[in-house]
Amino acid sequence: MVMPTRSQIQPVLLQILQEQGAIAAQEAVEQVTLRFQGQLTAADLTATLKDGRTLRWVNRVHWARMDLVHSGEIDSSERGIWKLSDADAVPHQPTTNSPSPSAAQEFTSADGLAESPNRAVQTMLLALLQEVTNADLPWTMKQLDDGSVTLSYDGRLRVILRP
Repeated sequence: MVMPTRSQIQPVLLQILQEQGAIAAQEAVEQVTLRFQGQLTAADLTATLKDGRTLRWVNRVHWARMDLVHSGEIDSSERGIWKLSDADAVPHQPTTNSPSPSAAQEFTSADGLAESPNRAVQTMLLALLQEVTNADLPWTMKQLDDGSVTLSYDGRLRVILRP
């Protein structure tokens, strides 16, 4: 049989986390393995990567989780613990604070960036907002008291634009 792909593992992992809440990484891998018990052979479970130490199946489950972290469905804030990022979140949907494409233009005029003396920052901000908004990525935007704008993606990547 063919080992399940990352995209086949993801809904199973999400279902496990929804049923059990936050669980340890090893427990999550074991639960996913049990759900695919009829599809996995002994060879699948013992095959290693080129390093000779890492089990290919375990690595694939971890990568499936990482894909879900990047899409915003799994919270990676606590090392070794796998949990859903928000129990009410709808999978593969932008977060509630992501504006529509037209909101990027509204933001620039509504918050005074149109009058910003630094036209390059304004242009870059608008382009970045449109790209991020069109991609439906989990991001947040804040305007600080000094007029600078902070954009952060998935709590990891942060861009600060100063006027």
